[in-house]
Amino acid sequence: MTLSPWPLILLGRQHPGVPVAVLSESRRVLYACPEAGAAGVQPGMRDVAALSRCPDLHAEVITAPSAVAAWAELLETLYGRYSDRVEGQVPGTVFVKISAPAARELAAALNAPVGLADSLEVAHLAALRARPGEVREVGSAEKLSSR
Repeated sequence: MTLSPWPLILLGRQHPGVPVAVLSESRRVLYACPEAGAAGVQPGMRDVAALSRCPDLHAEVITAPSAVAAWAELLETLYGRYSDRVEGQVPGTVFVKISAPAARELAAALNAPVGLADSLEVAHLAALRARPGEVREVGSAEKLSSR
């Protein structure tokens, strides 16, 4: 499953239904959600310029310690609810050993793209090609490029 960039996903989960952007400590946009991007918010832009283009924008600095703590909490939830095999060393990408029905439930619950495959690499590629809330399943005999 991919939840990347994690600080942007985290901010979006904290403020659902509102365009969001993650700011650097110098108050420049690091990441912007698609709605903010459509309104003209771009990485590198100052927060004031971003707000002038998207007045409903919620822009906030997400510190590394808060992002790491939220990521650890998410991993604990996945471990407790879905599987005892969870690997998420890089915030934004998590590998979970689960069944297809559980993968669909997880994708819907987190509105995240999920890839399901026999290998971690193919599962990751499938997740990158899936839409939020969708499971892209690749069988052992199937090639990802054929989809």
